[in-house]
Amino acid sequence: AERDLVPSTLTPKQGEGLFAIGGAADDDTTLFAALTQPGFGGVGMAALVIFVIAALGGFYLFSFHLRGQVLPSPVVLIHGLGSSTRDWEFQVSDLSRSYRVITFDLRGHGQSDKPPGPYTLPMFAADVRELLTSLGVARAHIVGLSLGGCIAFQLAVDAPEVIQTLVIVNSGPELVLRSFKHRVAIWQRLGIVRLMGMRKMGEVLSQRLFVKPEHGALRETFVARWAENDRRTYLAA
Repeated sequence: AERDLVPSTLTPKQGEGLFAIGGAADDDTTLFAALTQPGFGGVGMAALVIFVIAALGGFYLFSFHLRGQVLPSPVVLIHGLGSSTRDWEFQVSDLSRSYRVITFDLRGHGQSDKPPGPYTLPMFAADVRELLTSLGVARAHIVGLSLGGCIAFQLAVDAPEVIQTLVIVNSGPELVLRSFKHRVAIWQRLGIVRLMGMRKMGEVLSQRLFVKPEHGALRETFVARWAENDRRTYLAA
């Protein structure tokens, strides 16, 4: 059922920022969130303060971006495995014309910290909830792609009060290997990553995801970004 809109206390500023949460397995305390700069790139005094306090207190740092207008319920985009907030650039460009858009790098991905694994869906969902809390967001439109969709489902179970609407793209509520074919596909991916590295995995996936001749530039970008992934944290996720 549609819920009443709840005003958000989200700052009207835009740009990129950092938020820190407890590093211990049983500690989900949010330190705070702050923008590092009004625009993308650069590190300001707020970031320096977060870095120092997080380092001293054993917190993990996560990267987030804000774009668009301040509205009661922002749109939160959760990326997939091996991806990052950069891969939402086309969607952010369009959505930010009508909504406040929040993107962030999952733990182990992009500019966020890469603590030891394994990572779990409840852990990822808790990170999303802590980000929303630190930004003063009561409810949000949650959009999850692939692994991000699994996280969105988990968030809906663990913290339904933060869900204004839920959009799941190319995903499901669980990953169950129901056939030998599914198992082979997973073994193949793990084998490529372990033996040939992240760039090769990016090359394989790019051919499956961007199939048209005019997608050449997208394939190149995809492979270059995929190669930047940390293999240890990719496998942990």
